[in-house]
Amino acid sequence: MKMKLKSIKIQGLFDLFNYQIDLSQDDNLTIITGFNGYGKTTVLNIVYNLFNHRFFYFQKLVFSKLTLVFENGYRLEIKKSADINKKNELSNVAYRGRVIDKEQIINCKISFCLYNEVNTNIGTFEYTGSKTKGIGIGRIERFIPFIRRISSDEWLDERNARILGLDELLSEFSTEIPLDILHSLKNHGIHNNVLLDVFDSLKVYLIKEQRLIKQYNVLPGSGDNFSFVNTIQEYAKELGDLIKNKQVQSLQINQKLDSSFPKRLLDYDTVLHNEDFVRRFEILKNKYEQLQRFGLITNSLDVPPYDEKIENAKVLSVYLNDSEEKAAVFDDLLNRIELFTDILNQKRFAFKSIQIDRDNGFVFTTNNDKALALIDLSSGEQHEVVLLYELLFRVQPGTLVLIDEPEISLHVSWQQEFINDLIKIAKMQQISFIIATHSPTIINNRFDLTVDLFELSNNT
Repeated sequence: MKMKLKSIKIQGLFDLFNYQIDLSQDDNLTIITGFNGYGKTTVLNIVYNLFNHRFFYFQKLVFSKLTLVFENGYRLEIKKSADINKKNELSNVAYRGRVIDKEQIINCKISFCLYNEVNTNIGTFEYTGSKTKGIGIGRIERFIPFIRRISSDEWLDERNARILGLDELLSEFSTEIPLDILHSLKNHGIHNNVLLDVFDSLKVYLIKEQRLIKQYNVLPGSGDNFSFVNTIQEYAKELGDLIKNKQVQSLQINQKLDSSFPKRLLDYDTVLHNEDFVRRFEILKNKYEQLQRFGLITNSLDVPPYDEKIENAKVLSVYLNDSEEKAAVFDDLLNRIELFTDILNQKRFAFKSIQIDRDNGFVFTTNNDKALALIDLSSGEQHEVVLLYELLFRVQPGTLVLIDEPEISLHVSWQQEFINDLIKIAKMQQISFIIATHSPTIINNRFDLTVDLFELSNNT
């Protein structure tokens, strides 16, 4: 089940604010503004943690009630239990001769109640942080040897002395935990399928502020806790691999069509008229030129003029159909590459431009055709490349993308075009955005997309 989020109502945020946030449905982009301290980032975190099953977040958040309304009329209400002030002091943990302070956890229940369009309760779930008995929690340490359980719902990472809650543990070590255990634990024992469908109905992707360096866990015994890579180099290689995979698919389709060409020609009984042939051939010719421009294919399209003789017309018709099918395998990748390069080359970078390379993914050259190392780009330029790459090549259709204060990493001239770029991407990728910012340069002339938390706080 896929559902689209329509509005978010927050009551008692920080015991101060009440907000009714209606999300833009036309441009699929909502800009949340407001002074620091009014909860812009918190709104993003509410959405991110909910749809990633990170329910512990709501135990720590100060609020009284959250209401999320979906386009199909469903309504999800999230409440805390009555006694939200009772705190439970947890004992400290000794590790290698030093004491690690454990955070105070609010002792409360979080209730999730789902209502349909006629206001009937169709699913309820209570989260206490301890819904883990009987669903495999004791087996986690078998698969992650450097993790030690220190309480009913907390673990110590002995590599760096970090204390992890269940949700954090599942998020960070999802590849090490067997799928059956991971699935049970991530669902926190929820047995209502409709409620589970709602939690899984929306893919949410969070664009992090720090994007230039990626940290990876390494195997115990290697001498290091983490390894680090430059994101822009990783993404360039990833794009190169995407291109190679598409070329392999194209080769397989070519072989299949070429081997069956004689039989299909004999069986073919529909002949294109001259006008249809010329129109389709021109479209295909332009596509082949673009594919060659980006190095996705090397062969050119060479078709003789249309011949109305039935035998020749049949051959040309089948050949055109085959050529369209061979090129179609690149359609999605080509559209994304075109937008990626167009945005970056429209006066974004001083004295340099991006080019697609089937071996290296993408490369940058100066106006004098001198190759540049990717890490020699400025941090702002790298941020722009990495952000666009994630949105165009990593985010799946139907995803809600959250971006917190994009102005921090973007040059002023790029900020002015940022919203227009996102609208183009939203249309192509069939995704939507919620942005938190207080930069008028980012907003530019699109104040119609803004929801100002300061104004909302004064109207309640």
